[in-house]
Amino acid sequence: RKINVYSSDDLYNWKHRGVAFSMPDVPICTAPAPSGEAMPCYADRCHVLYNAATRQYVMWCKAKPFVAVATSASAVGPFTLADIDGTGSGGVFLPAGHEVGDCTVYQDPLNLRVAYFALSIHPSSCALLPCHPTAVFPSLKSYM
Repeated sequence: RKINVYSSDDLYNWKHRGVAFSMPDVPICTAPAPSGEAMPCYADRCHVLYNAATRQYVMWCKAKPFVAVATSASAVGPFTLADIDGTGSGGVFLPAGHEVGDCTVYQDPLNLRVAYFALSIHPSSCALLPCHPTAVFPSLKSYM
């Protein structure tokens, strides 16, 4: 449930920089997933983008079966869940109603205001849904 950060100048010697993110208990994490599976949320496979408009780093994590979105003023944290929809669920949600398999984010190097969230959809792990987060999740505009 904790994401640690390490840094290195030579990719041989590593320094622990601390805990960047610790997944808190949020109400949505105690509810069963659409598949009926009851699982506590955890965070892994985190990806961080920089949002120059807000001067915030935005961390997207797989939080099976959900996605977690957190922000920080520093690339090494600490990150806190973003209250995306104002419901108190924090930054934890099911993207377009789908359980999340593997996921990644991509920021267009030619237009840093454009980013994409791509995920495999469970339970049929053969599907891949590339999407522009602000098109599928209008409330995420301030996080990209």
